Amino acid sequence: MAPTIEAIRGTKASGQTELYEAILTGMKSLADKEGRKALVVFSDGEDTAMAKPLSVVLNAVARYGYPIYCIGAGEALKSADLRRILRQLTEVNSGRLFLVERPADLQTAFSEISAELRSAYVVNYYTGVPLDGRCTS
Repeated sequence: MAPTIEAIRGTKASGQTELYEAILTGMKSLADKEGRKALVVFSDGEDTAMAKPLSVVLNAVARYGYPIYCIGAGEALKSADLRRILRQLTEVNSGRLFLVERPADLQTAFSEISAELRSAYVVNYYTGVPLDGRCTS
């Protein structure tokens, strides 16, 4: 986990925030990968580029079906709009939102995401009952 935290610490923000485009790019890049997929979004600000509306992003997230784990930090905690947007993104496919007040808490957020992804599983149930719900026996 230390390399991830170090990479995040080494980033510098500048210019406009293309949050929605980054999410769409991330979802597309996972499309041809094998195995379980999830996207982790780390943001300290709202989408200011406005290249795509939120509704387009939410529809794409639903279509791809990967859970999104959002970590909001810094200035993000002051914006009710951003907190609402991040929550919407996580709720589409049963992801989770983390609002991190202290940089020291980033490790906990990433560890919880990692643990959740390692322990997640899918249960499918198939029935012989017709779609109209009537029993045929």
